[in-house]
Amino acid sequence: DEWQVQNCELSGLATFNENNVEYRNYIKAAIKQWLDRGVDALRVDTVKHMPIWFWQEFNGEIQTHKPDVFIFGEWIYNSPNDERSVEFANRSGMTLL
Repeated sequence: DEWQVQNCELSGLATFNENNVEYRNYIKAAIKQWLDRGVDALRVDTVKHMPIWFWQEFNGEIQTHKPDVFIFGEWIYNSPNDERSVEFANRSGMTLL
């Protein structure tokens, strides 16, 4: 279900606490360093496993820092028939792979 998708372990990958403002500031600062060194696109893995508000905040700040950056997220098994992935693409500030 939706809660498990966003809050449970995924194949042994690290779990981030997006509610922690220190984490959010750290990850955004790290990405900005890459952008400042010439990176012009970001592929973000497993975007459906974090809440949309996190991606809205992340994308807003990153695109303010570098307006021409292209950001796309991986959403496995998405399609135009998947209402959740369509909503994400329309509201998150990134496109989907």
